Amino acid sequence: ALAVDPEVLLMDEPFGSLDALTRSYLQDSLLKIRQLKKTTIVFVTHSIEEALLLGHKVIVLSRRPARPVNIINVNRPYPRNLLRDAHLQDIMLKVQKLLSFEL
Repeated sequence: ALAVDPEVLLMDEPFGSLDALTRSYLQDSLLKIRQLKKTTIVFVTHSIEEALLLGHKVIVLSRRPARPVNIINVNRPYPRNLLRDAHLQDIMLKVQKLLSFEL
């Protein structure tokens, strides 16, 4: 997908079926590629943790029909550590609360 040097790279749950180690390796690789190529990436995931580790913005969608419920800016430097960053933990709780209203 990067061979054609796209302006936007669309990724729909690309790491969803991977084991934890491979997933972590590919997340790190994606961050390096994004830094090098400066490509905008739209990354769809059901994992709040993955969204917070990779994203600049997290867009929480409603159930069908999917519509934005909230857009959260994640202004944290890379690499990120969810266990050591209270701000990321606060965002995680906020997203969990938003999703619980959508169930």
